[in-house]
Amino acid sequence: MGLRLIEANVALQAVQPGQDPPGYATAIELYRAALDSPALQPCTTQGRDPEEEMTLLRGLANFRLVQILTLNGDSPAAEAQLETLPQNQRERSYADAARAWLNAYYSVPDPVAACAAAMSIFLDNPDLWQITEELGHDHPALTVRQICYAPGREEGDDFRIAPNW
Repeated sequence: MGLRLIEANVALQAVQPGQDPPGYATAIELYRAALDSPALQPCTTQGRDPEEEMTLLRGLANFRLVQILTLNGDSPAAEAQLETLPQNQRERSYADAARAWLNAYYSVPDPVAACAAAMSIFLDNPDLWQITEELGHDHPALTVRQICYAPGREEGDDFRIAPNW
């Protein structure tokens, strides 16, 4: 599962700023395929409980899919995806982050500002993003600044949610 999410993230990062929304089609397809495949297994190198790992990875994939569907101009599909998230505690956090992101994006359609609205949830729950560190040394882990996708955001840009963040 984790490796499939890395592939989806690579496809997402390949979308060029200003590219027409269809540029997100590959990433959407890869995230959906990862979520829909019952054959995918956990692959942690850190010995995390497999069920917990899958919960975290599915939550992350759902969060990203909500963002991408919205950025692709399909808010109804994003809302529908958000409604499919299970309500257990871990995935509830991803649902809360996605809802915060959507609400902020609907208010001001700026992905960076929307990420600022969601980042406190990830900062309060590091397991939500640190799960990508457990997929092995040969696979790029997301940092806390990368967990929330914002197209065209430069590496040095901050979400400005706290003075020391």
